[in-house]
Amino acid sequence: MAISELNFYSYPGAGAAPLAAHERFERDAGQRGALAPRQHVRVSLRFAAKSDKGLERYENQDTFRIDRGLGLAVLCDGMGGHAGGARASALGAHTFEKAIIAGKPLLQSYLDHRRPERVHKREIRALLQEAAAAASRAVYEEARESARCAGMGTTLVAVLVLANHAFIVNIGDSRAYLLRDTTLEQITRDHTVYAELMQSGCMPQGVYPRSGFRNVLTRTVGTKECCEADTAVIDVVPGDRILLCSDGVYQYLDWPDGAPEDLRDELLQKDGQRAADALIALAKTRGGSDDMTAVVLTLGALGEYEAGEIAALTGRHDALARSPLFAALGDDERASLLALAEVRAFEPGEAILGPDAMGGDLCVLLRGSVQVEQHAANAIELSPGQLVVAESWMNAGQSSTRAVARTASEVLVLQRQELLRLFRTDPDLAETLLRAAGTADGLPAGGQAARGQAAAGHDRVGTLPASE
Repeated sequence: MAISELNFYSYPGAGAAPLAAHERFERDAGQRGALAPRQHVRVSLRFAAKSDKGLERYENQDTFRIDRGLGLAVLCDGMGGHAGGARASALGAHTFEKAIIAGKPLLQSYLDHRRPERVHKREIRALLQEAAAAASRAVYEEARESARCAGMGTTLVAVLVLANHAFIVNIGDSRAYLLRDTTLEQITRDHTVYAELMQSGCMPQGVYPRSGFRNVLTRTVGTKECCEADTAVIDVVPGDRILLCSDGVYQYLDWPDGAPEDLRDELLQKDGQRAADALIALAKTRGGSDDMTAVVLTLGALGEYEAGEIAALTGRHDALARSPLFAALGDDERASLLALAEVRAFEPGEAILGPDAMGGDLCVLLRGSVQVEQHAANAIELSPGQLVVAESWMNAGQSSTRAVARTASEVLVLQRQELLRLFRTDPDLAETLLRAAGTADGLPAGGQAARGQAAAGHDRVGTLPASE
């Protein structure tokens, strides 16, 4: 599944006063070139939720909020045993939602296919992190002003669905899961001492300690003025189901006291509300010692969309996996690239690569037919599943490769600037990809002849065999 756990990183000029996401969008709008329309498939969303204080708590310190108009759901779990836990979760969820509403113009611009000054996924992730930071400041300030609330804090997990993209943010140990067909995958990573030890390799896989540090949080909302949130981006398709839940739910339905199959089987119920109710009921039958909340988002059924639209969404991962340029990458690394990718539509005769187009981007053809010309070399015709690589994406020079859509076409585009930002945060990924791009063996099959022609101009074009 196309999942990225990349955090948003600072913009250039980080020493200056920070700008909100919508302010950065307005600042950068004039610097963006004309771009082909983004390909979006709008999905219908159905929300369901169930919350319970459990069998041992005197109050429910979980708070969830749903904004159907924005496609937003947020869940906060007040820190158990701390004074004001219920207040912390309520204030955190409300402040987070308020910050997302304030960024609504940015969200609308992201959804607008026609606007040339396109909002990138990176800016939506920034908005989510800014909203989480605002929630942390609000909880922290109230805890300082009220002795009764001293030390309060909360976890936070939220999902924002924009067209066929789900943006997820989390702090603490409340989780997000994705159910696709019959496969369940945990999207978020817990911010606990136990999870940190597992990730660092200090604790063997499959060891589940019963000691207290298993639930000790390493990141929270509100116990400090600033917080660090993780973000993820998922390409979602109709039929997917997303679950947000507090630890009071999954501690009984996932390892070590349960199994992922327990979560999956309950989520497979046709009705989302029945699934949420069943998750809470099952957790209570197995102990129910903590407050518990399950928020279930169900995307529109497959039958409501054309097969071609679904293929445009589901074929991206395969397109990267089949390319020799990306063959050396693991699934997580390809997912990181897909989190940056855009699908753009081109009319017959429209330039995809060239001096007046996207000479610095990497493109994989998803649908249609493209003709590529390079120096004096014969033109190459590409078909779906084939790749065009121009070396000039590594510098500011123009590309001598020219690619033009022969028919109405859709192209998966990895923008040069976004790739360079990713490489700065993941040098290993950069080294692997650049090594593949710089060797003959790393070029797509069929690109060897073009390589010799392109050497003088520092451009390269490669082709992949068409999909079978």
